[in-house]
Amino acid sequence: MTIIVEAIEIGDLPEVVRLLNRTEQSSGLITLRVQGRDIALLQPVHAGSAPLLRRSKTEDDYQAFLSAAGSWKDEDTEEFVEDLYDSRMPASRPRTQL
Repeated sequence: MTIIVEAIEIGDLPEVVRLLNRTEQSSGLITLRVQGRDIALLQPVHAGSAPLLRRSKTEDDYQAFLSAAGSWKDEDTEEFVEDLYDSRMPASRPRTQL
């Protein structure tokens, strides 16, 4: 899905700039209303946001990952899938045959 974002220069619209500054200072959303009807939300864009801090992986992390390999080998996957679908089906509907 493609999202098209239109950019509009607003430097010559002081009232809009004032609203945007207010939004940026509050670090929140501002709802724009026309005659009691919500039209749009203003939300600040934080261009310089710091990336998420992640801890570095340790040898224990790698060992835990490797120990999980093959842990499902004794699991009956056909039964697991059937149980999964059964748990998602409403009781009032007959089961769908694929």
